[in-house]
Amino acid sequence: IDQGKAKEELGDFQGAIKDLNDLNKIKPTAVSYFSIAKLEIKQGNSQNALSALNKAIKLKSTLPGAHFNRGLIKHSLGDYKGAISDFNKEIEINPRESSTYVSRGISKQLLNDYEGVISDCTKAIELGYKNADCFLARAVARTKLGDTENAIKDYNDAIKLNPNRSLPYSNRGKIFLSIGKINQALSDFNKAIEIDPKSLYAYANRAIIKSDSKDYQGAITDLNLAIGINPDFAALYHNRGNIKKAIGDYNGALNDFNKAIELAPKYELSYRIRGFTKFEIKDYQGSVYDLKKAIELNPQSESTYRMLAITQEILGDYSEALFSINKAIEINPNDYDYYYLRGVIKTGLKDTRGACLDYGKASKLGDKEASEIFNENCT
Repeated sequence: IDQGKAKEELGDFQGAIKDLNDLNKIKPTAVSYFSIAKLEIKQGNSQNALSALNKAIKLKSTLPGAHFNRGLIKHSLGDYKGAISDFNKEIEINPRESSTYVSRGISKQLLNDYEGVISDCTKAIELGYKNADCFLARAVARTKLGDTENAIKDYNDAIKLNPNRSLPYSNRGKIFLSIGKINQALSDFNKAIEIDPKSLYAYANRAIIKSDSKDYQGAITDLNLAIGINPDFAALYHNRGNIKKAIGDYNGALNDFNKAIELAPKYELSYRIRGFTKFEIKDYQGSVYDLKKAIELNPQSESTYRMLAITQEILGDYSEALFSINKAIEINPNDYDYYYLRGVIKTGLKDTRGACLDYGKASKLGDKEASEIFNENCT
C-alpha cells in the first residue's frame, strides 16, 4: 500500500494501480479497489473506475464515498437514474454531506424533476453548502416551475458567491425580459457578455430587446455574433430572418429561413414565416407549399390556416381556401376576421347567401367593414 501511495505522489498512477491490483490478488479489499477507482478517475478512465467501484461496493456496500463517486461517473455517462440511485445510497450512509445532495439535484435537473432539484439544493444549503452551483441549479428549477421571484433571489445569491460567472447574469436577464423589466434585462445581458464574450444566449436575448426597440441593425449584429459562436443553432437564423423581414430585406430573410430549415427540418415556425415572406414577394405557390408544410408540423396553428386561405383565394383556389379558413374557424370560432375572409371566399364561389351569413357573423363579432358590406348587399 505504501509503495502504491509513493508512486501516486510521483504521478505514476499506472504503477500505483498495478501495486494495488497485486495486493488485491493476495487479499482483495474494498478500500484498495476504491483507491484504484480514484486513480482511474484522475486519469479520466471512467469505465475502469466504474469497474473498480463496483468491486469495492460488492465487498463493502457501506464504504463512505464509493456510491458518491460511482454516482458521479454514472452521471457523466448519462445514466442519471443510476446516478440518483447511488446518491441515495450515499445519503443513507452519510446524510450530512451537502455535496451529495447537490450532485443528486443536478442529476434530477436533467430528468426534469424540478421539485427534486429544489428540495436537494435547499437541503445542501441548509447543511452549509456555499457554492454558486447550488443556487444556480435551484434558480433554473424555480424558473421552470414559474417561480420567477424566488429564482431571481437565487440568481442574486449565485452572483454574490461568484460575480465573475456569466450564466447567472444571462439567466436572470432572461427572467427580467419575460416580466417586462427591460432595463434590468439589458444590464444583465451586457454584464454576461462583458464577463464572457462568447455568451451566446446573452447576445440572442439582447437582440430581442434591440429588435423590440427598432434597433434592427444592432439586433442583427448581436445575432451575427451569436451565430459566430454556434453556427449550427437554427433559432438564431430564424430570429435574424424575422428581423430582416421586418426591415424589408426579403431575400436576406429567405436565406436565413432556408438555413434554419436546413439545420432543423421540422422547424414549423420557420416554414410558416418563410411562407409569410414568400407571400410578401408574391411567390404565392411557394407560400402555399411552406404553409402546408407548417400545418403538417403543427395542425393547430390558426394563423397558418388563415394565411393559407388568403393565398389560395388570391390564386383563385376557392374550394381549397374555404377548407383552410374552415379549419381556422374550428380552432378559433370567435375571430371576426375569419368569418369576413370566409365571406370573401364564398363570394368567389358565387355562394351569395353563405357569404352574407358570414358577413353577418363577422358584424356581430365587431367587424365594422363586414357590417357595411352586409348592410349594402345582404339586406
